[in-house]
Amino acid sequence: MNGTAGPGGQRRLGRLGASLLLLVPLFAVTAASGPSGADPVRPTAAATAPARVTFAGTGHRSLGRVTDTETSAPLFGAGPAHYDVQATALGDTLVFASRRDDKRPQIYLRAPDGSVRKLTSGRDAAHPRLTPDGGSVVFDSAEPGGPDGRKQRDLWLVRTDGTGLTRLTDTPYDEQSPTVSADGQRLAYSADPDAATGTQIYVRPLAGGTATALTGTLGGKATEPAFNPVNDAAHRDLLAYTYTADAGTGPRLRELGRPDGDQPLLAGTAAQWRTHGAAWMPDGNGVLFLSTNHTCTCEGDWNHVWRAPPNVDQDPQLVLSENRDLSSVTWVGPPDGGYPVVDRLSEPAPVVKGVDATPDQRVATLQDVRTDGSDPRDLGVPVLQEDPAAGTNTDPAKDPLFQPAAGYDPWTERQNYTPDGRRIVVTRFEDGGEGRIERIWTTDADGLDQKVMPLAGRGPRDWDTDPTFSPDGKYLAFTRTSPGGVGSASGPGRILIADAATGAIVHEVVPPAGQQNGGDAQPTWSPDGTLLAFTRDAVIDGKGGDKHIWTVPVGDLNQQKDLSAANCPGNCSVIDDSPAFSPDGRSIAFNRKNGGGLVDERNGLVLTSVSGDSCQVLLPAAARGSADACRRQLPDTTVTGPHQPRDAAWTADGSRIVFSARDDAPVDCPENLYVLTVATGHITPLTTELPGRQKEPGVEQSVDLTVRAPGTTPPVTVGKSTDLKVDVVDNGPAASPGTRLTMAPPAGVTVTAVTYPGGTCDAAALQCDLGVVPPGTTVPVTVTVTGNVTGDQPIDWSVAGSVIDPRPGDNSARTVVPVRPPAPPTPTPTPTPTPTRT
Repeated sequence: MNGTAGPGGQRRLGRLGASLLLLVPLFAVTAASGPSGADPVRPTAAATAPARVTFAGTGHRSLGRVTDTETSAPLFGAGPAHYDVQATALGDTLVFASRRDDKRPQIYLRAPDGSVRKLTSGRDAAHPRLTPDGGSVVFDSAEPGGPDGRKQRDLWLVRTDGTGLTRLTDTPYDEQSPTVSADGQRLAYSADPDAATGTQIYVRPLAGGTATALTGTLGGKATEPAFNPVNDAAHRDLLAYTYTADAGTGPRLRELGRPDGDQPLLAGTAAQWRTHGAAWMPDGNGVLFLSTNHTCTCEGDWNHVWRAPPNVDQDPQLVLSENRDLSSVTWVGPPDGGYPVVDRLSEPAPVVKGVDATPDQRVATLQDVRTDGSDPRDLGVPVLQEDPAAGTNTDPAKDPLFQPAAGYDPWTERQNYTPDGRRIVVTRFEDGGEGRIERIWTTDADGLDQKVMPLAGRGPRDWDTDPTFSPDGKYLAFTRTSPGGVGSASGPGRILIADAATGAIVHEVVPPAGQQNGGDAQPTWSPDGTLLAFTRDAVIDGKGGDKHIWTVPVGDLNQQKDLSAANCPGNCSVIDDSPAFSPDGRSIAFNRKNGGGLVDERNGLVLTSVSGDSCQVLLPAAARGSADACRRQLPDTTVTGPHQPRDAAWTADGSRIVFSARDDAPVDCPENLYVLTVATGHITPLTTELPGRQKEPGVEQSVDLTVRAPGTTPPVTVGKSTDLKVDVVDNGPAASPGTRLTMAPPAGVTVTAVTYPGGTCDAAALQCDLGVVPPGTTVPVTVTVTGNVTGDQPIDWSVAGSVIDPRPGDNSARTVVPVRPPAPPTPTPTPTPTPTRT
């Protein structure tokens, strides 16, 4: 519902404006770093766990159980998929590498009952395999100190209860993919100690001793050894491995240990296939393996799973052909009644109405990771279908990410947590019947319970994106483009504000006279709920194509301010976008680009005050902290990086910013996420060790407020006063803006004074606005009460903030003040009469 012009050209506010004007006194507190004198407290257990970062990404991997020749289902069931890879099994016990609790992969064991146990910590582990007795796991792990300081991989062993970690090798070269013979005596692995022969298969006693090369006479490279699991004379010496003569012919499976020596494992037509990753069947008869040699409707040269029977003259049987890449396979359970498990890309099918679509390699999904880089997860919510040219484009004049070919989606999507951190609001592309459309959905924080938001007024071809909730969760600001599309096919865009519960549009941000219409986007709320920041197309010297950051008070949508013009005045030509308020509400970080073309790396992150009267560059380092750089071109970072840093998302405490950037200068390099420490400029990689692309981060910002008050106080006499100490605590993980303590005394006592470190409150209002309370902070509030009526007088306390508290059970307390009657007056003694003399 648009406002209409009234007398004097003033636009009357719609329902949202009127309601928010009533809320402004609640939120109208001075944003500060925290109340003076506030004491830090020990955060709760919930606060000490790293917050999560949601983003859209590709390339996530997880384990899948093969259910038929065209389908693999998540091994661990519905819900978010952890980054689990390289599974191998012995019977019903499975071991695998995973990043569930660490930024680097560790070894985990899944027991036959389905429970999962972590076996290692602090390693960079890979290629786990159970020993034949089932009591230990051998694996390889990176260690620093190799040639030229590189990290070489050594072999290790750990028991299945997580004890007895033992180093098996310690050399300056790589040793990988260990496997133990069925009699438990020998350890085989791939290694590269000899530069002349390259990587080959070696064997030595498991207990230690001299290693002997098993391969090398054929030339080429030998990897991925796997001992046969059956301990009898016919099987225990058999070892399958992958042999690669050269890149042109590709890998081939071979076998050692038979009377005729080193021979191809497959015969006939399959002998010429590209094959690798052999995994023996539990009875030792035949192997599972991977091959790209299969005709299918797949969209790439993916691996497929095959089963080779014991008789090499028989053709392999297809086990799984799915439209996603696979990188390992193993058999779980008995030969009859068991099932294969594969390591595969997690991407689900794209959202296509009425079609049972297959998984798609190019589907970007909603994902998340902890702020320490551990536990990357795929939440299983398809977001968009990326143009494959985005991964191969080297032409700076093209941008397939945002100008994709027909049938693919641009990366014009966003995701954010709801104020209580329990759900995620996300943009998704789907088939709308008249072509691809973009809609806004919500899911819970694990990707489950997916619901489309019923936003009113949508046309059949409209695109909705950039969703952001008000801090109280009542309203949603977003961008609507009518009709949606790419480039010239796109209609005008505008910022709408909707009632989050009903989807009714309650207002629109309308550009003032003289400003360009149809290019507003990327709205975001200030932490206290009083301001919106957004991006608007700008016209500089009569030319378009630039963008500026604007702000507008939510209670008066006429008072729009060009923030970019305030810190980059005149004909300063920049592209500023993606604003993000700091948690204390005092600053806005945003992207700036002031070079020409994709190849010109004049990009950075800029920080400005909300008023626009101060500005400094956060990135690149060459201009860091410079206010002058805000008014001129940023330096070229083609050589130094970071490459196109953008999409700032603040951590809850305001000390760090999560952002995306390319790993290298070429435009086909995918973006990853990094963390910038604002005070020092230090950059920490967050997702660079993950494959694929990660973009548009949003950081969990939930708040856990607590009020602590004495249960009772010493008695106070009618007419007298006493001081009560009430603590307001923010357990985090985010700062709590707009924090307010409310008092509800009975008639038997009167609140006569309220103070806290750095401020006082109007006692008669029975409320005390504390502003922004940093995470892990206690604000002591002193409340003076005066007794009026005798008896036990209960005073109720409650605390709330602009951000919804998802755990409100400790947001209230009660103090009983015993009021006693005044002491009876002391009687005046009767004076003794003085005798009269006569």
